[in-house]
Amino acid sequence: MRKLSPTMLAFAVCLCLLRPALGSAASRTLKAGDVLGVGEDIVLAGDDVLQIEGTAQKPCRLDGNATQIRTADGWRGRVLIRYCEFRGLGSAAKPALDLTAAGDGDQIVIENSTFHACGAVHLTNQGTSATVFRRNTLLASSMVPVTNLPSESPPGFIAVGRSPARKLFQGNRVARSVVLFENTNHWLIGGTGDEDANILIGMRASLSLHSCAEMT
Repeated sequence: MRKLSPTMLAFAVCLCLLRPALGSAASRTLKAGDVLGVGEDIVLAGDDVLQIEGTAQKPCRLDGNATQIRTADGWRGRVLIRYCEFRGLGSAAKPALDLTAAGDGDQIVIENSTFHACGAVHLTNQGTSATVFRRNTLLASSMVPVTNLPSESPPGFIAVGRSPARKLFQGNRVARSVVLFENTNHWLIGGTGDEDANILIGMRASLSLHSCAEMT
């Protein structure tokens, strides 16, 4: 049996230390026009920030490869996403976004983005955190399963959590499955202008509110 030299052993130890743990972490930023392909879950913890700053002329793109963006317990950072094309993020069984905010203010802001062949969006607001989900499109290519039985057709968008902060769901287009607000409060769904209206059209596309309060 061949023995490793001290030099080769040290090199192998370094490789083990450099290999990432399950799920990538730490803050990251995408600038206008950037494309990111991911092969493991993006896990936000502590004060981690995910900032994707595309523009109408130069949107960003994130190729998910059936991974997801999720948060660890007690996350108090921020997600700011504008003009991003999400492709293949999540799956039929795994949400594309699974974010639980436990801090203060607008921790989750997602605007002018499109979800192509993605899993569901799950958002939870705890503490005094807030969410802005505005002018996004969840396409009919969604991986969320839809059948003739409502019990076997999970929502494509779920918002929960009792944070007292105001939260916005405006100007979105959902082309597949249910938009569900459950055990939550202080959401403004739509608004006073035509641009704030949400359009739900497609297979089982509908709006459902369960155990909610102070909803407008």
